[in-house]
Amino acid sequence: MKGEDGPLLAAVEPLSPKAWRQRVEKDLAGRSFDKALVTSLREGVTVDPLYTEADLADGGPDASGYPGLAPFVRGTCPVPGDGWLLGQEYNQSSLENAREALITDLRRGVELAWLGPNLPLQGPDDIVTLLEGAERLAVICDDPRVGFALLAAAEKRNWALIEGGCGWQPFFGGGGADDEHAVTMGRELIGHCRERFPNMRAVTVSTIVHHTVGATVTEELAVAIGAAVEVLRLLTSEEFSVDDVADQILFRFAVADDVFLEMAKLRAARLLWSKVLRAAGAKAKPMAIHARTSPRTRTLRDPWTNLLRGSAECFAAAVGGARSITNLPFDELLGETGVPERQVEPGTGRRWALGAQHVLREEAHLGRVADPAGGSYYLESLTEDLARRAWTIFQEIEKRGGYRAAETWLLDQAAASGRELFNATAKRRPMIVGTSAFPDLTKTAPDAAAERMEEECCRPSALFEQLHLASELWLKETGRRPTALLVRAGSPAGYRPRAAFAADFLAAGGFETVETEPLVAPFQVSEALSALTDSNADIAVLCGADEEYPEIVQEIGAALTQRCMVALAGRPGDKEDAYRAVGIETFMYLGADAVAVLSSLLGSLGEKSPENKA
Repeated sequence: MKGEDGPLLAAVEPLSPKAWRQRVEKDLAGRSFDKALVTSLREGVTVDPLYTEADLADGGPDASGYPGLAPFVRGTCPVPGDGWLLGQEYNQSSLENAREALITDLRRGVELAWLGPNLPLQGPDDIVTLLEGAERLAVICDDPRVGFALLAAAEKRNWALIEGGCGWQPFFGGGGADDEHAVTMGRELIGHCRERFPNMRAVTVSTIVHHTVGATVTEELAVAIGAAVEVLRLLTSEEFSVDDVADQILFRFAVADDVFLEMAKLRAARLLWSKVLRAAGAKAKPMAIHARTSPRTRTLRDPWTNLLRGSAECFAAAVGGARSITNLPFDELLGETGVPERQVEPGTGRRWALGAQHVLREEAHLGRVADPAGGSYYLESLTEDLARRAWTIFQEIEKRGGYRAAETWLLDQAAASGRELFNATAKRRPMIVGTSAFPDLTKTAPDAAAERMEEECCRPSALFEQLHLASELWLKETGRRPTALLVRAGSPAGYRPRAAFAADFLAAGGFETVETEPLVAPFQVSEALSALTDSNADIAVLCGADEEYPEIVQEIGAALTQRCMVALAGRPGDKEDAYRAVGIETFMYLGADAVAVLSSLLGSLGEKSPENKA
């Protein structure tokens, strides 16, 4: 790009990272650089505001290798291909319904079928019934018994399966003979695959259970590598070498909606697997990864937002180098009830789930670029950081006796990480669009939502969905949603941002809001009381500037506390005790436990209902 006097960048003075930081620290005016600009992730790594070539691992810009070459960080193909396989999940309780869905999906271009545990598959004949006419479809099984049936059906019908997985996993319960039987089953599957179906993989290493419980990315990576090493130990024998067993492992990851983090996760997984194989004396080989969009990020409220999450997660999986992807339908959580506020044809969620992948592969051409994320200093550094942290956890797994011995500890770690995620979500960090931020209060959840909420508890959005259900119960009983009166008092510069923040904060709990006319000093308390009566509001929230709050609380807040529950928008600081003494019961501010605050406000509705207000 050129200007009148030559290239525009020629006039820009180049800065070294050190000089850049000095300028930034000057602009921060005494604030800590790390606190202001460095982000600590729950994965145990930090994200800097700027990355340069100096941040790359030893070896410079080529440290990650090249696409198609070990350590395969940059992907498994040396040149662009056709992209990944487009998958769908089949987990219906009826074989007939699964068959109908499969035939429909085949017309829409599905290339891979994941057979879930609910499918009533009893043997090869059921497999034939399900897959008749789809002989070149790739198939991944969730159960090794279904895997055996699949191979038997394929052999009987002479199907040329492109690729897939038979579902043997290193999970055992009981030890002793159970372990021996499981190992024997695993080796038999390897033998069948090697002899007749070289593109099928006998073993599946999945981290989806740990992901769903709440594991961090680094914990997921450690689980995957720890389980794979356990597989190598268990199945390597005189008949099968380490290389033979390694060729039979399919890795299955859930991919969440933090796009860069999830890209780096899949890249780090390949780096770690290459390191393990090198240490085991095996040949360098690509890592077969199947990615599934995350069940943890889905929401019951405003399910249309799941379309955005699913698309972002598919993008991350594709750019991260997954060989196959399944995308959960946006309305999966709603079951057969569908989307209540809008009529859509049955199967629309499945059609759109597959359509999103078609758009990314055929229109955005993500599959036609070898490692599109390669060369990003940030992504390369993040990949290295995640791998190092995951390797530390993997070493702890080994110290505890290997994957099976450490399995309970790993689930406990994932559960602890899940609690941290829930605690952060309760503080709206991160915010969940459509649920804890910008919810559409004109819509209500389906009738089956409460029942669904009782069945599962691993989605952070459930914290706020429970609040919305309480709000909708109030709506059914009174004909309106709980309402909060935003008392705008003092200077506009003080009450405007606080009122805007309070409105969004309250909406996360299903509260509608109305605002008073601006109240200026000397405050007329009667105006606030009249506004409370006229609006029929259930609670009141004081909105103003910190320096004006003492007067606002004493004059307006004290009067309102006689009529309803009163909250204050902002941090109380060292005045909290004084404000509570007047009757202010709770406080809303950035970083507050929104679930706790909103629960207390909703809980007050029964005590001070509209009919009981003076």
